[in-house]
Amino acid sequence: MAGKMCNGYHNDNAYLPRQSRAFCEGMEYRAGGTGAERPETGNPHDGPKSPDGDCWHKGWEITNAAAGGVLSQEKFPCCAIPTHNIEA
Repeated sequence: MAGKMCNGYHNDNAYLPRQSRAFCEGMEYRAGGTGAERPETGNPHDGPKSPDGDCWHKGWEITNAAAGGVLSQEKFPCCAIPTHNIEA
């Protein structure tokens, strides 16, 4: 949602835009295919002590947990979530 910030850990709108964007990118990446096609190792922000990488991972992790179902806007208040089922 425009103007909102979240990072998967807290949704109190107090996060940097790049962390919020990385969180949504992790969700979008995992939602784009199966877990085998879109592995957790695809994190482009990964690095030692990377807050952006942590947020991307959290987005991927929450989406992966929803495999076989649909995502809730409640879990991703700052993201445009897909309406299709998440493939396992």
